[in-house]
Amino acid sequence: MSTVDRLRCNREAQQIAKRAFAEVARQICPGMTEREIKRRVEMLLVQYGSDSFWRYGIGATVHVGPRTTLSGSTRTYRVTDLAVQPNDCVVMDLAPSRSFYWGDYARTVFLEEGRPITEPEELTILAFREGLEAEIELHRALRRVARPDMTFAELYWRMSEELRKLGFENLDFSRNLGHSVELDAKNRRFIDENCHQPLSACEAFTFEPHIRRPTGRYGFKREDMYAFGKGGKLEVL
Repeated sequence: MSTVDRLRCNREAQQIAKRAFAEVARQICPGMTEREIKRRVEMLLVQYGSDSFWRYGIGATVHVGPRTTLSGSTRTYRVTDLAVQPNDCVVMDLAPSRSFYWGDYARTVFLEEGRPITEPEELTILAFREGLEAEIELHRALRRVARPDMTFAELYWRMSEELRKLGFENLDFSRNLGHSVELDAKNRRFIDENCHQPLSACEAFTFEPHIRRPTGRYGFKREDMYAFGKGGKLEVL
């Protein structure tokens, strides 16, 4: 299978994740629990075409409120019955797979007076708006600076500096900001200080900064999958 065909398969898996996320995001309301959100979104992943979940058999990790600052291996993830509050945030990280090709997609849903919001211009709570705007700016910065010959480590340091300038800290338990997309999860290369392979060594990679203000109560996450297209231009799958 060619690179184009493999990336098409990853794009299809991403579309499954995006579609499931969008539907559940509209449904989130006060009183809904992590467990219920996880159940709903995993059911939709399967309904929309996922035939397995590539991350240890878990299709979605869901964190509500103060648990949005938690980070750890999906292997140790345990869902809870913590309920969404009228002014709150929910982080969903989805891992569908279709014929062994991954989707990997994360977003933060915000609630203000019980209404779910995913766009920054609709947010009035300053901490929420600043968190989402910072995530969007980090992804913009990625598209400005990433090049095929740049190493994972070089990208890590560039994006860590962008994160610092925005006034946020990296919450990831292993300090990485994303990883290569593989058929076998054990082969992933990470956007961290230790990987000196070029980004061109993989066909696609994710960027998933998990951030908060140093004294903030909430964590924020936004993940997309990227690949270099013609002329070395970075494109979202």
